[in-house]
Amino acid sequence: MTVTKTVEYISLHSERKSKGRCAYYVRKALIAGGIPAYIKAPACLYSKILPLYGFKMIPHPSTYREGDIVIFPSVKNHPYGHIAMWNGKQWVSDFKQKGIIVNPAYNKVDYQIWRNRFDY
Repeated sequence: MTVTKTVEYISLHSERKSKGRCAYYVRKALIAGGIPAYIKAPACLYSKILPLYGFKMIPHPSTYREGDIVIFPSVKNHPYGHIAMWNGKQWVSDFKQKGIIVNPAYNKVDYQIWRNRFDY
């Protein structure tokens, strides 16, 4: 995986507002970076998909690295969860987020951070 191409893609292709397609945008960024992530799935199921492409779940770090991915589980009114990628400056999904948590529904859930083990 080329982290530079991945974060470049997601940063350039994100929208001004959410389109409700976070998993699609992250998947397209992974493909742009050289990972053949052709499995279509809701955001909350990427914890099953990312290990297939060399990612491992890590404890919540004090700092994030470019290409880190956050996955939120399914919650009430958000059955597909949420996924976003750290581009070095901010979290990006289908839009540039103001923070890691994009909806109050995710305030009290445990999210996962995933990192590509081949890059670091």
